[in-house]
Amino acid sequence: MNVDKFFDGAFLVRSRGVFDNRGSFSNIWCKNELKQFGIEISVDQINLSNSLNPGTLRGLHYQINPSTQAKVITCCQGSIYDVIVDMREDSSTYLKWKGVYMEEHSPSILIIPPVFAQGFLTLEKNTSILYLNKGFYDPSCERGIRYNDPKLGITWPGAITNISDKDQKWSNLI
Repeated sequence: MNVDKFFDGAFLVRSRGVFDNRGSFSNIWCKNELKQFGIEISVDQINLSNSLNPGTLRGLHYQINPSTQAKVITCCQGSIYDVIVDMREDSSTYLKWKGVYMEEHSPSILIIPPVFAQGFLTLEKNTSILYLNKGFYDPSCERGIRYNDPKLGITWPGAITNISDKDQKWSNLI
């Protein structure tokens, strides 16, 4: 495993896949190996997201106390550009963001600590994302940021052609 640290608690872990004439095999989650990097996350909930078309944007979402969520994300099919934003007000990286390309042919996981907003833009048809969550979804604690908030200045790598009404209505930061 190769680990890149983005922010305190936020990592991109790249797996060393094995490829042959049958396809591929990758170990993207090994508790013992991740523990060597100080990464320990238990899983409470698993979600699967499938987007039919490129240009679909989902996010930017996060949850506040008392129902925060840590997430581990992997792209199972297709490709995405995933963005995380540090929403921890006491953090030295508050409101900083990081974007990373993820695809099915380059096995990796993105580890996102609690109180980080997260969203992604699909880059291919039929893109599937698997989420492993520590903590449960709680609509009363859900928050969001507008994907094109000028204060963040996120540069998305393509046209946004599909976005939910809910994600379109998130407010800009002040």
